[in-house]
Amino acid sequence: MTKREVFVQALTRRSGFSQIVYDIVSTGERGNMNDKLGILVSSDRHIDHLIGITKAAYREGKTVKIFLTNKAVLLTKNERFTELEGICHISLCSLCFESFKVDRPIPIVKDQDFGTQMRNVEIMKDCDRCIVL
Repeated sequence: MTKREVFVQALTRRSGFSQIVYDIVSTGERGNMNDKLGILVSSDRHIDHLIGITKAAYREGKTVKIFLTNKAVLLTKNERFTELEGICHISLCSLCFESFKVDRPIPIVKDQDFGTQMRNVEIMKDCDRCIVL
């Protein structure tokens, strides 16, 4: 078993997204991804999956772009959210952010990364593969 296969097995045991994670990080027969992964997050329930998938893709040399919308903006207050620092680019819907009354500043989200749903469209258009959590 290769080092990558061992890593993917360990990650998928924790996250439960075996096929998705394998397809994202694999460069072999079962999956192939070029350079950019887009992740649209609309729920505040999947921080473990978000972090696990992002770290796996980053370790494989992928650029990860995340867009937070709806209740996902609440993830910015989760203590684990800062684990994403330095391994991905995060944007979020400013309207949702205001609607859920979340306070600024967000340590790893810059002011210019607050945007509209058009930002979501731009990210998804720019990426080779996209998933939704």
